[in-house]
Amino acid sequence: MAVLGAVSANRGRDETSSWLALSHLQFLSLVAYEVRHFMRRTARESIHARAGAHELALAASRHSTKLFNDTKKSQLELLAEFVSAAARDRNWYLDNNRAPRLVQSLLALGLRVNDTSVVLYGEQIMCTSHSIRFHAGISPQDEGAETFDRARELAASLRALAGTEVDEWGGDDYLREWPSRLIVVKDAQFRELYAALFPSTELPEAIALGILKSDLVTLKLIREMVPLSDPLAPTTFKFRFSGVWQVLETLRSILGPGGDFALPEAMRKDLAALFDGESIKPMTTGGARSLRNILVHYGIGSVDVAKLIWNDPLIGLPELHFDGADWLATDQIVGEAIIALLAMFEGWTGPFHHTLEDLHE
Repeated sequence: MAVLGAVSANRGRDETSSWLALSHLQFLSLVAYEVRHFMRRTARESIHARAGAHELALAASRHSTKLFNDTKKSQLELLAEFVSAAARDRNWYLDNNRAPRLVQSLLALGLRVNDTSVVLYGEQIMCTSHSIRFHAGISPQDEGAETFDRARELAASLRALAGTEVDEWGGDDYLREWPSRLIVVKDAQFRELYAALFPSTELPEAIALGILKSDLVTLKLIREMVPLSDPLAPTTFKFRFSGVWQVLETLRSILGPGGDFALPEAMRKDLAALFDGESIKPMTTGGARSLRNILVHYGIGSVDVAKLIWNDPLIGLPELHFDGADWLATDQIVGEAIIALLAMFEGWTGPFHHTLEDLHE
């Protein structure tokens, strides 16, 4: 609620906050969807659980977090969707240019046409049009206010479900550490950008890896914006833990037998070495899976209620699943996993800044 409320309140003051909203919607939409789904399954179903204007987008966002271990689509189908989305976005940019006929003529002559926007947080990619479309369900042709409308609806829904008034959350300024000076938005051609990012892979795989990498950058940024001393830290722990677990599960699915994800042998060896590393192993245990399911699906399952710690922000759930480690120690494990994952991705990433250009009109 604090995240969404802060983004909505800052719409007029700092337009870069919209990129923060887009990069976070994949986690926030998942929370809203699962809470509504939980309310509908219980006797406590109420008017607050009714469908909103963005209900279909929330459902799509839930499945997008599963990426390549989603039972709804095969890896090959999902990779094909990435390429199809690139083609649709490209056509939209061409059709909506100020001089579409001129641009089409230039295209026929072999000149460049910018196809997408890339959001840089410092030197790292925070989100691209692909990650925005995939996780948040927002396309280039959507109105600019769509992001804020979605954020307002989610915030209102969560406030109602929690039985809180808007004023109670007025002091949670999530954006107080938002480094807007580090945000730069650039244009790039899809094929050139992703070919440069992951030169050893084909375009569909490169787009998928780009989405995963931008996810990790966002999960890292969440803790930078909300230090462990902040009252919001336990909540952001949930996002970070669930997000990192899902990235690892996706990579495990990619590495598994019978997959359609074509990775070079050297990258597969890097993945195998990652899963053998000490910084990753705690996140791949059965206890980690159980904790993720609890955090995402809002039910404690078979946990003995008598073992819960009621004065703890996470009611002692991490201790029960991580050999006694509390949520602070578990968050450190999550941070180490993010560092290891980003190091691996950096090893796969080639120079890409030469593919970026200033935004076109």
